[in-house]
Amino acid sequence: MSSPAFQTIPFVAPVFRENSLSSVLKAFELLCCFTTQQPEWGVTELADYLGMSKSAVHRILVTCEQFKFVERTTDRRYRIGVRALELGNVYRFDRRMLTGADFALRRLADSTNSLAHLAELDGREIVELMQFSGERAVRFNSRPILRASAHATATGKVLLANSPQETLDKILGKQRKLKQYTPYTIVDPPTLRLELKEIAAQGWAFSNQESTVGCCCLAVPLRNRLGRVVASISISNTCDVFNSGSLAKYLGRLFLTAESIGRDF
Repeated sequence: MSSPAFQTIPFVAPVFRENSLSSVLKAFELLCCFTTQQPEWGVTELADYLGMSKSAVHRILVTCEQFKFVERTTDRRYRIGVRALELGNVYRFDRRMLTGADFALRRLADSTNSLAHLAELDGREIVELMQFSGERAVRFNSRPILRASAHATATGKVLLANSPQETLDKILGKQRKLKQYTPYTIVDPPTLRLELKEIAAQGWAFSNQESTVGCCCLAVPLRNRLGRVVASISISNTCDVFNSGSLAKYLGRLFLTAESIGRDF
């Protein structure tokens, strides 16, 4: 009696529908519209802003609401939901840098009576990961700004100055003019590149009202134990506070704080 024939079943790769992937991308794009500057959106507003149909925006919002990434307000607008906060906390507590920086950054804010910031580079922008306020610190905005253009901030300029040349070229690209936020913003790319060279040589950066009128900021790089720049810390205050006689004192505190945070990771 002959052995039964075994039929080989060919492997069929799973098919990912292009429209499904497109929906995911649109959902992420929609969620990224929620910022501290605009924490709430209406369906029509979002549709007009993103160039999408109202029905598509509504479907995405309803789905996000089911998973608590957004929630509806009493006037039928939408804002970020508790699930987004939960994921943010997962990110924070999983990052050794952030858990170790908490106490040191609080102490920096208190000792300088300033706003103390910790941020990292994300493309052409900086993302603020942590902020603390000293007891008599001056706040320049009603809401914290969690994302800002790197070229207009001391924190961003420190990170740009310590980026590889190819990264810097990609970020600045072929722009002929950078976005201007105040009369003091550096908008000429060659001028910015020259300043970045100075920052890299001296090891710190200063922003003189370049993103917000009346606000000055002093920043230094945050290096890990291998000496790699992974973030930046800064303090912001009024321009009167950062006079020529006080810079050395504040820089000393910034460098000591950066060293105490960096040695732990």
